[in-house]
Amino acid sequence: MCRKWGLIFLFYLFLQPLLHGQAGYVLNESFDQKPLSDIFLLLEKKFRVKFAYDEEVVTPVMISRHVQARELREALEQLFSGTDLVFQIPAPGQVLVRKEYLAPKETVSFLEINGRVTDNWSGASLPYAHVLYSESEGVATDENGRFRCRVPIKEGVPGSIQVQYIGYQSRKLALDLKNPPNDLNIRLSPKVEKLPGIVVKEKAPLISHQSGKDGSTLRISPLATMSFFVGGKDIFRGLQMLPGMNASDDLSADLSVRSGNGDENLVLLDGMTLYNVTHFFGIFSIVNPNIVDQVKIYKNAFPAEYGGRTSAIIDMRTQPMRQDGWQGVVDLNFLTSNAVMEVPIDKNMSLLLGLRTTNQDLGESSLFSKVDPNTGEVFLNLGANATSAKTVSTQQPNFHFYDANLKWTWQPSANTRFLASYFRGNDQFAYDFDRKIYPPFRRNNLYFQEEYVEKAHWQNEGASLSWNQQWNPAFKSQLVLAQSKYQNETQIGSEFSKVQNQIDSVRTQFANTHFNLIEETNVHAKNTWSLPLDQTIDVGYQGVFSHVRFQLFEDSRSPLNGNKWSPQHALYAQYQSGKTLGPLSLNLGLRHTAFDGTSYWSPRIYLDLKAEESFHLKGSFGLYQQVVRQLNHEDRFGRSFQYWVLSDDRFPVATTQSAMLGFWHKNAWFDLDVEFYLKNTDGVMEHALQRTGLPAIDGKPAPLKYILFKGEGKTQGIDVLLQKSTSKYAWWAAYTLSKSTQSFPQIFRGQPFASPNDRRHQLKLNGQYSMGKFDVGATYIFASGRPYTDFSLLNNQENDRTLLNPESRLEYLDDYHRVDLYGNYAFSIKNTEAKIGLSLYNILDRENVKYRQFIYSFLTPPDGSSPNNKLPVNTVAGTELEMLGFTPNLSFQISSSSGLVARGSSRV
Repeated sequence: MCRKWGLIFLFYLFLQPLLHGQAGYVLNESFDQKPLSDIFLLLEKKFRVKFAYDEEVVTPVMISRHVQARELREALEQLFSGTDLVFQIPAPGQVLVRKEYLAPKETVSFLEINGRVTDNWSGASLPYAHVLYSESEGVATDENGRFRCRVPIKEGVPGSIQVQYIGYQSRKLALDLKNPPNDLNIRLSPKVEKLPGIVVKEKAPLISHQSGKDGSTLRISPLATMSFFVGGKDIFRGLQMLPGMNASDDLSADLSVRSGNGDENLVLLDGMTLYNVTHFFGIFSIVNPNIVDQVKIYKNAFPAEYGGRTSAIIDMRTQPMRQDGWQGVVDLNFLTSNAVMEVPIDKNMSLLLGLRTTNQDLGESSLFSKVDPNTGEVFLNLGANATSAKTVSTQQPNFHFYDANLKWTWQPSANTRFLASYFRGNDQFAYDFDRKIYPPFRRNNLYFQEEYVEKAHWQNEGASLSWNQQWNPAFKSQLVLAQSKYQNETQIGSEFSKVQNQIDSVRTQFANTHFNLIEETNVHAKNTWSLPLDQTIDVGYQGVFSHVRFQLFEDSRSPLNGNKWSPQHALYAQYQSGKTLGPLSLNLGLRHTAFDGTSYWSPRIYLDLKAEESFHLKGSFGLYQQVVRQLNHEDRFGRSFQYWVLSDDRFPVATTQSAMLGFWHKNAWFDLDVEFYLKNTDGVMEHALQRTGLPAIDGKPAPLKYILFKGEGKTQGIDVLLQKSTSKYAWWAAYTLSKSTQSFPQIFRGQPFASPNDRRHQLKLNGQYSMGKFDVGATYIFASGRPYTDFSLLNNQENDRTLLNPESRLEYLDDYHRVDLYGNYAFSIKNTEAKIGLSLYNILDRENVKYRQFIYSFLTPPDGSSPNNKLPVNTVAGTELEMLGFTPNLSFQISSSSGLVARGSSRV
């Protein structure tokens, strides 16, 4: 333990030169009657900012003094000292300069006004518009276009206000004391004129952080230029590139956040809960990337409005309503086709439709051989006398999937909006094969033949209806009604025959049936009050009504089944301090959940201390519970199946304590975010056989005894994110150092051992470069090998899980390495934009292994004819499942619209 934290401390010392490399003065200049406007040009180069000011106010000002400053704010304070000018930094890279407003000595009364600024043509809100009540005083509208201000009344006359917005005609409104305005709706008309060219100095980062909110916002538009996977752009593959997320599994788009399982994440799409986020056994994510606008991710202290999960929150919102004409996008590649269309129905209503489907039977693609080991090579792990046999497949599998999205938006007024969404995803799979397995004791032409049949069908379905109401500038409400459903049915049949001297004799028949159904109805009401100094209070109620059924049949018996319906009722409150505590931002949340007659309290706290404008310290703590969760079942073939279950006397409620300490730093070269975290979970579950190995094919089968293991999990580590964006290039590096363990009282006296998701080191590098119409990029991913159970280390007398030291049977897979290259060429014809993309996945054709799975057992022949008579009594044959090798893919995208569409965002 000491050595581990010592290494972390050394790593922290290693970072200090990076953090404080600017300890010297960035600005050290003497000025002698230097015009202030000329000094601004110098500061723009030094600090990479833009100044906005009235030339008539700034030009006459001359500066004569020596300035030494480490950062921009310090330099401006020295320059403006003794002048009648003041400055404001509304956002990184922007400085506003104006005359200092001095309140008159006489007593002044005020007129309180509030309202909303909108587009006169479309009715859309205009965020950050200027509402001026004097030449130099005013307020800006918020992100919803709303404002509130106090207009001074001089000599009994309130005067007027002037509303300005870039690209729109200014509007002046006179105020009347006899009829004081309340909840104004100020409409601005667009100003059509030719604008000079704009030079983009720096792009907005792909991942944005908000002070005082422990979450990250991922912009989806940049993902269009990134090939995270062979099937084209993929939201969940993109999320895997963030620190703390596992990106070393080519065959799973599911999210393992800080060594957690996928079911520990709450995944929302327009308020609908998605219980399964993947297609094709996990290779493709189930969410259409062309319909999503942005994703909010919480890994530490979740806001109190979210509950029911212990690892992370992924909240996805679809594209906002269009009011300037229709838009259509078509995406094609070798594997899938994707089409999205959005059509305004009238001025205040629109419809969005998305459909994605497979182009061909995926079972005929080379991907399937990577998913199912039965089409690969079978080896017999028999030491020096090992032999191998090729699989003989008689039929290719049949696999298709599709997903569809429908969204209706209606905004009858500036303060009211209704939104309805529907989602459906469907997977169909059918597969059968014959194969021969040759044991090493080949006497009298002996081999075993297996006939295998598998059929599976799973689907996700969800619908949501939300109502958003802005009652006044300080109070708004939201009501969401949502329903989700996930169902999985799988039937597996195997028949093993012993063939000797060309004579068949059926020895063993196996039949497995898996069924899982979860239905959820969700009611969520939330009220938000906006207080002075950017304070906010959220208060809400959430009711979740869940029904879960699951059943496993093995031959004629059912070792695992359940059918339960139970509600959850939660009340929560959240407070954000805003600017009341100066440089300290404080978020406090408390959630109370009632389930099965028991009360669960979930406190959350997040702190953000702005030590400097470019340096923040942060910390968080949260206590979370999860009652709807997945149980991992390992069948007699060593294959894992996940069942959604509802906590009861058998399945404990998972409880997780999560803590984080870290910092954020930004300078001219990079943005750096570092988080040290600790996560403890009580209620970890595994459903597996007490004894490892399988019933013998030749001989009497051993009885199967399953045990539900219940224990604890612990994860600790550090996440580091380093990123930089300019107008030409963008890059980031994500690194995670972690250790994850589990312990079960039933296994070796509760001694901890490495969890299946333990990855000591993970490093993800990505770089992009823009050359006009071309975008090129490269990705490199490294991860330490994960642990697996090596049954070959056991013998017939040592196969009881409860007695074995887990560390004695753990081996580690080889380290994971992968290099990808990708590029796009974009062009346009009138209102149609097109893009051709090429991705080269795993260009070095690295052989990465997902897992080693042990399947069959062979007994030594009764006559002792095994080689050297030294074969163990229970020897295993297994499969090594490799991940994807070099895989190229070509894609083509076209998008057309009847109006001008903003694509992405930039910072000037």
